[in-house]
Amino acid sequence: MAMKLRYQRVENGWAYDSEYELTQRTVRYVFRYYKQADGPEDAWTVRTNRTLATPALAAKYLRWSLSRQTDPLIEGEPPALDANESFQDVKDKTKAYRYFVHPRTKHFVDLETDASDLILCQGTVGTPGTEERTHYDWEGELRPVYKAKCEELVAAGYVLKEGKPMASAKAKGKGKAKAKPAAKAKPKKR
Repeated sequence: MAMKLRYQRVENGWAYDSEYELTQRTVRYVFRYYKQADGPEDAWTVRTNRTLATPALAAKYLRWSLSRQTDPLIEGEPPALDANESFQDVKDKTKAYRYFVHPRTKHFVDLETDASDLILCQGTVGTPGTEERTHYDWEGELRPVYKAKCEELVAAGYVLKEGKPMASAKAKGKGKAKAKPAAKAKPKKR
């Protein structure tokens, strides 16, 4: 079940190539960025490989990657994409990843950061949901917005299902009372 696809976008004389290759349990992704006049030989290149537990999960990971692709296809035949397929089990997750579910409404919110972008995906559990990306000028501007969004979800009754809970000031050691040293035991008289 090998498959190779290539997407390309050209802007102001620069080419942006995205190449995907699926072989058994591995999805290989190569991104190239180069001046069209110079050709791909002088490209700035990023390569990643993702190996999953089964060929079916690797194929699902490829579909997730392609569902986010917006550039025109220039090579290969893409697999059929199901608009209702949930990719929760295969998507890439960073340290900032949080997945919240509201127990009563079965609504989920998937929160992620990418450099200075906040990626919020929400919908009904079992569906892919709708993704919204907000760009901030720098990471320092993004952090308080991200933290506030996590706190807002918890206050609205959402339960954190995946990812680490946000550390509070007390958990970080601020505002804690210092522990008193234990009293020394008195020696017993004989």
